Amino acid sequence: MKQVASSAGTSIGAVRIRRAQAYQGGRPPVPLIAAALFAAMLVLLPVAFTIVQAAGVSAQDAVDLLLRPLVGRLLVNTIGLVVAASLTSATSARRLHGLLNGRISQGGKSGPFSPPRLWPSHPS
Repeated sequence: MKQVASSAGTSIGAVRIRRAQAYQGGRPPVPLIAAALFAAMLVLLPVAFTIVQAAGVSAQDAVDLLLRPLVGRLLVNTIGLVVAASLTSATSARRLHGLLNGRISQGGKSGPFSPPRLWPSHPS
């Protein structure tokens, strides 16, 4: 590896090695840990609120709330949204793969699920 001297007289490679050695086996910086804990607390706040609110409801009230028509509609809409998003992403990924790879997996032949070809495989 070619060493490049910096203006301070130490090589850039040596500085990188010292930095790498300083972080190996060391603890992460305290501000990084604090930021991660703060983010985790923000993510868990709605879950904690829901648990506290649910603890104050009787079992019969919880069943009555969960078996309302609105909850059923929300469940059906959520399942429909998951299915639609999954199918859309799978179809888009398949078409993008075919466009980028030029249908290599099918030997350049068209099939019912083949993506459209943007350029010819063998120019004339």
